[in-house]
Amino acid sequence: MKIYAEIETGVPVPALPAERVYYPWREMNVGDSFVARNTRAALINNAKYRAERRTGYRFVVRRVTAGYRVWRIA
Repeated sequence: MKIYAEIETGVPVPALPAERVYYPWREMNVGDSFVARNTRAALINNAKYRAERRTGYRFVVRRVTAGYRVWRIA
């Protein structure tokens, strides 16, 4: 039997980041937008997908020089 990783004991679980990011999904009207700075495309697209399911609104994300801009389109 091959062992691919060694088991370690006593390694503490790292704490979650102290700062959470909240985006203004519900406060947006059609045509409004915001810039998501210091994030990755996968993270903002995942947040957009979840917001669309929760709110019933439609959003679009585009890369801009400052980060990712999110527009409410419906």
